[in-house]
Amino acid sequence: MNTISTKLPKVVLRLAAVVCLLGILLPALPAQAQLGNRVVVGYFHNWNNASAPYIRLRDVNSKYNVINIAFAVPVAPGDMTMHFEPLQQSKAEFIADIRALQAQGRRVQISIGGADAPVELHTAADRTKFVNSMKSIITEYGFDGYDIDLEGTSVILNPGDTDFKNPTTPKISNLIAASRELVTYFRGQGKNFWLTSAPETQYVQGGYGFYGTAFGGYLPVLHGLRDLLTFVHVQYYNTGSQVALDEKIYNQGTADFIVAMTDMLLKGFPVGRNAANVFPALREDQVAFGLPATGTGAAPAGGYVAPAQVHQALNYLIKGISYGSAYVTNRTYPNLRGIMTWSVNWDKTQGDAFVNNHYAYFSSLGGGNNAPTVSLSSPANGATFTAPATVSLSANASDSDGSVTKVAFFQNGTLLGEDSSAPYAFTWNNVGAGSYTLTAVATDNQGATTTSSSVSITATAGGNTPPVVSLTSPTSGATFTAPASVTIAANASDANGSVSKVEFFQGSTKLGEDTSSPYSYTWTGVTAGTYSITARATDNQNASTTSSAVSITVSNPTGGCNAPQYVENGGYVAGSQVQNAGGVYQCREWPYSGWCNGAAWAYGPGTGTYWQDAWVFVSACGASTAAVQARAAAAESVAVYPNPGVTGRTATVTFGLGTSPSVATVEVKTLDGAGVYSRQYTPTGPTLDIEIPALPAGLYLIRLQHGAKSTTQRYLVK
Repeated sequence: MNTISTKLPKVVLRLAAVVCLLGILLPALPAQAQLGNRVVVGYFHNWNNASAPYIRLRDVNSKYNVINIAFAVPVAPGDMTMHFEPLQQSKAEFIADIRALQAQGRRVQISIGGADAPVELHTAADRTKFVNSMKSIITEYGFDGYDIDLEGTSVILNPGDTDFKNPTTPKISNLIAASRELVTYFRGQGKNFWLTSAPETQYVQGGYGFYGTAFGGYLPVLHGLRDLLTFVHVQYYNTGSQVALDEKIYNQGTADFIVAMTDMLLKGFPVGRNAANVFPALREDQVAFGLPATGTGAAPAGGYVAPAQVHQALNYLIKGISYGSAYVTNRTYPNLRGIMTWSVNWDKTQGDAFVNNHYAYFSSLGGGNNAPTVSLSSPANGATFTAPATVSLSANASDSDGSVTKVAFFQNGTLLGEDSSAPYAFTWNNVGAGSYTLTAVATDNQGATTTSSSVSITATAGGNTPPVVSLTSPTSGATFTAPASVTIAANASDANGSVSKVEFFQGSTKLGEDTSSPYSYTWTGVTAGTYSITARATDNQNASTTSSAVSITVSNPTGGCNAPQYVENGGYVAGSQVQNAGGVYQCREWPYSGWCNGAAWAYGPGTGTYWQDAWVFVSACGASTAAVQARAAAAESVAVYPNPGVTGRTATVTFGLGTSPSVATVEVKTLDGAGVYSRQYTPTGPTLDIEIPALPAGLYLIRLQHGAKSTTQRYLVK
């Protein structure tokens, strides 16, 4: 039973006694009130594990003040539409339990991924599916935040991605963009919406010794979101050993490991030991760490640390009290945010030993840095304006244990401007007609932030008359031959102002725009299909009008392309034929046939080195079936001698060209696509003999490109 503090007023104690006599239990004192800004985070299983059984969310120990629900996952491999539903109780019960915990001052967040559900946003379409579905999940359940718990391939860097500040791996940059969109969306609604993350150690501190593939794969995510990041709790388990800033190696499951890995985040570190490429330190309130709740089961690969050793590490980090550690730090971090565990279910099997011990420790420290307070003082909620409007925003902000460094003003989640000194204000000019939700976000001198309650305003069009617009070309029902060039033209005018732009659309997809009369746009490379075209005119007061739609048809040339249109992941094998970009292409033999399905992810159909290597051009659309087949059958010959080759020796390659092209390019690549040799030659006849330089042992691909043709041969060096 929870005891009621003797510091409460007597009237409260008497009321509690009366309620208890009536057989009604008072709820436990909110954990947040005891911990202040500190956190004790527990992950909650949304499934039943015989070794760590499911418990009702409302029954999670009240000393956990942040609960991360595990997990929202993709609906199917490769489909980034996210899905979540309670597996052990009804949705209504689960939502009621969330509300009960929130009423106690605790936060309930949705976590994505986990060890078994890759979340890989390879494309803009993946990102859109992810964002829209996560908005729906968070809104439906009323989650207080979004936690990124990705492992494995989800955060593996592509070859050649060497700068954590400017990542080139699409799934990494799309994850950053999607997370920013989610957080700004919910904070823009006035919610105190948190962003947290639980990376594995290898993906963060592992980037110190070497950067690439898995090592440091989370660093671009943390860096790209650091201005929005509430805190990160790296998993100090299932990780083995890691090298620290003192160049010594420390093993998981020890106080030294906790101190060394935490110190690295709070000091910053050179990525790949490159002093010119430093991952900047995170704020103290942005750093916690994660440990397993039990010595067995919770972390199969180890990392459990007994509470007494954890507190030794914390006393050294927070208070500077040494325990004779092998790792030595010269700083203290009094505002270290807290601790996380996997999981509340495993903790329950040990009588909640994890949370009982660590809650007692952190609650004894005091709350750490207190977040600032902020409220919008102008405009008033429900205020109306006449467009184009000038709206003056102002806010009151203060910080009880420091100072306010800035107040930022947002509309519908989009930053309008900020002010770094009181009185905090911003003037928003030329506001068009519409409804807007305004918020202010205050940041204190230790980086803690608070979002104000939202204010809704409306700007009405007033006396402005929208522009008029009509399409003059093409005419409705017009037909074209693929690949087509379609000139779209429109007339547009504004009775009480001027037309600022005319945009042209195919369905809901914007094709282009023109800012001066005569308004037109040329749409090129249009493939076969039926299209609906519209024009939208916008005037100088942001009023807009969309024209009536015009339907056109684009057909294949006479004779057509006797092959289906290329689609991503179409199940192509060697010999498959497709039409793409006005031509017929055939999937090449192994090893290139494996690239015929996935190359469009990174390079776009018909472009990029991999696509060109995987597909060979057969004919232009409109050629006869016989011509297509004849060209597909015409393969060039290639001979390499000796093959297998010998390490350290050159090899002679003979290419049969069929014709005498003016320029031929010869490339040698490894199987993963890395180039090791490239040179252009000018053949003097229908054959070409060259010498390939000595190569290390391995399997290579020798490729000849001449004109629209290419020929490839495997070359083994022993």
